[in-house]
Amino acid sequence: MRFALVLVGLLLAAPPPPPARCACLENIPPPGGWTPDTWQRAYRAEVERAVRDSTVVFYGRVLEHSVTTSTFRVDRVWKGPHVPTLQVSNGTVDLGDGRFVTSGCSRSFRPLGRYIVFASADDGLLSSSTCGPTHETVADRPIFKLLDRIVQPGGLPARARR
Repeated sequence: MRFALVLVGLLLAAPPPPPARCACLENIPPPGGWTPDTWQRAYRAEVERAVRDSTVVFYGRVLEHSVTTSTFRVDRVWKGPHVPTLQVSNGTVDLGDGRFVTSGCSRSFRPLGRYIVFASADDGLLSSSTCGPTHETVADRPIFKLLDRIVQPGGLPARARR
């Protein structure tokens, strides 16, 4: 009986399990390790995949930030509608009864941060995964040049121009 009470006490005192992580494919080095050339090819392939799989690809600044969404001022668009603002989910859903559910894979955004965003529509709401290349950045970074090479005006893959 004493053992059972100690066991229950230990279980109650144990910290909660860590939040679930995304099942992203980590940067697994190719045979022989990473070289500048293999890294550039892998990065380009990842960005090409993200462009293909995304509903929108844009660069913008977070204007408004709440628990559930961030509203961006859109400064540049590579794919998707050319609109002044877009709203992207922060990965938290309001259940309407005072409770919220958060996805461990959805990206959250810093207020006033500037981001290159690769987002997909899910039930009409845009969301961005931590597994993709969405990240905080400043304008005129190398990813802009890469996106300019991958995507032609109008959002079509550059390879379709041939």
